[in-house]
Amino acid sequence: MAATQINLRKVAGNLQSGNAFVIITNDHTGYTASCGGVLSGVDGPQTLNCQGQTTVRRPDLYQVGTVLQFDPKTFNLTVNQTWFCDDQDAAAP
Repeated sequence: MAATQINLRKVAGNLQSGNAFVIITNDHTGYTASCGGVLSGVDGPQTLNCQGQTTVRRPDLYQVGTVLQFDPKTFNLTVNQTWFCDDQDAAAP
């Protein structure tokens, strides 16, 4: 992760709201995504919106999908990223 900022607001010991901003880079592909959003006081993981940081749009088949979830109660951060690779060089996908 290149940068992370998570702000949580508690009232009387209970999480009321917050926001998060995370920049992640996949070391294998070099793809960077910015993820962010508003956190609510509900229990469980909350999905943050992610957008690729690229100036060139990849063909539809090669679009990278990034989903980031943050659980304010446990502070678990989960990243799920999918991409299509059809080359033969595993060292440089």
